[in-house]
Amino acid sequence: MKLSDFKGKLVYMDIWATWCGPCVEEIPNMEKLYQHYKDDPRILLVSVSVDSKKNLWEKKLDEDKPQWPQYIVDGALKDKLYNEYIITGIPRFMMFDSEGRIITINAMRPSNGKLIPFIEEQLSKPKEIKGPGGMKMIKLK
Repeated sequence: MKLSDFKGKLVYMDIWATWCGPCVEEIPNMEKLYQHYKDDPRILLVSVSVDSKKNLWEKKLDEDKPQWPQYIVDGALKDKLYNEYIITGIPRFMMFDSEGRIITINAMRPSNGKLIPFIEEQLSKPKEIKGPGGMKMIKLK
């Protein structure tokens, strides 16, 4: 998984693990957020587990049956994720714009009532595109 795989979409990313109580508590809220945006092609919800035991992660997915993309990272990939995005604890929620640029590495949790208005604000922002000769242009919707 690379952020470039999701280019063109606003990405809301959940970093979690099965052993993390607060992470697990947010799963029903992620489900509600997914239901809210599932038909909106402009946004993608992604969950990334940092579990070291893949079987526990698979069991949890089997129980919850989340409908948004699920990934697991370990070893060097996990270290890179933690270092690149300064992750010192989980759950961690991050948001990236449609060009893969960081909006925030400390996004609001799905349980926060202010998250959807914040997402809507991000989705309504005009997109910057490259014009002739690399000139920056703004695409209005």
